[in-house]
Amino acid sequence: MVIVWASDGSKLYSSDDNFAHVFDSVSGTQLHLSEHDKPLHCVALSSKHNVLACVGWDGTAQLWATESYRRLGQPFGENGGENLSCVKFSRDGKCLVYGEHD
Repeated sequence: MVIVWASDGSKLYSSDDNFAHVFDSVSGTQLHLSEHDKPLHCVALSSKHNVLACVGWDGTAQLWATESYRRLGQPFGENGGENLSCVKFSRDGKCLVYGEHD
C-alpha cells in the first residue's frame, strides 16, 4: 500500500489491492473508491493539475481526475505483465515517470 497527501492536507490517496481510495484526512471518512482491473502497487499525485496516477501489477498506468474521480483517458504503459512498482510526477506536474522494481 502507498499513501500520498494532497498538498493542502485535506485528503489522503492510497492504493490497496484493486482499489484507489480517497479519504478525508481529518475525519478519516472514505470519500471515493476507484476500482481497477488489476492490483495496484503505487499512486502519485499531481496537485497542480488535480490528477492521480495509479500503476499496477499488470504493467499499466491509469490517470484519474481528483475532483470528479473520473478516469482520464485509457490505461497506458507496457501492459506486458511487467510489475510497475513506482510512479512520480515532475515538480511542475506536466510529466509522469513510472517503472518496475529494477
